[in-house]
Amino acid sequence: AFRALRSSLLLSHLDRPPRVMLVTSALPGEGKTTVCANLGRTLAAFGSKVVLIDADLRRPRLHRAFKVPKDRGLANVLAHSAPVEDVIFPSQYPNLFVIPGGPCPPDPATLLHPDRTTHIVRMLTLERGFDFVLFDSPPVLVFADAFNLMQATEGVVLVARSMQTPKEALRSACEQIRKIKTPILGLVTNDESEEAGSASYYRYYHYRRGYYKKAMEARGGEEHELATGPTEIPAFDDDHDHDEAGTRAS
Repeated sequence: AFRALRSSLLLSHLDRPPRVMLVTSALPGEGKTTVCANLGRTLAAFGSKVVLIDADLRRPRLHRAFKVPKDRGLANVLAHSAPVEDVIFPSQYPNLFVIPGGPCPPDPATLLHPDRTTHIVRMLTLERGFDFVLFDSPPVLVFADAFNLMQATEGVVLVARSMQTPKEALRSACEQIRKIKTPILGLVTNDESEEAGSASYYRYYHYRRGYYKKAMEARGGEEHELATGPTEIPAFDDDHDHDEAGTRAS
């Protein structure tokens, strides 16, 4: 699934493949953290040096997926209480590193100022040698944090839950992102599929203006279906509990 997502993202931008990306959703519970984690793992599996940054400071989740410390992280770097090298943790996967969220600050949106996040990105890419930087951000229609982060990235991967995310919410999210003038690299929809034993399945759609509606209505069409398959890292939806297999708990 995520190998196809990786190929689609990189091959659709042959002239300048995006190296700094933000993974987000319109609303909570869409599966953005799972997509971010698995995309990072897949990029690293092909030999790239990848760092995942948990920028969802109110509800950090990446430390769970990769079993790294959560007591210090991005919030400390942004508040100038720790250098970035002190919060980069190796994961259980080769070439993949994680910067957890750290302690929740009183005002995350202010702390995530574009100048600060841009400086961190430059340190990670130019000084630390990371090939890819992936941000896991809060949902765009809930907090302003994501819009500050977008200004430090080269594009957005938008995640939606198939047949559950309201189309109006997805439309509004796309319109808000366009105002920031950060490219939408693609839309990833995930689905609870009986054929997959209730595991989450993912499909990737290259974004075009007005295309998100078609993508949400498409159900397995061969023309646009580029990324399907079970998750490799258990699902960590933002405000839903999951069992150990990564399926939605009843």
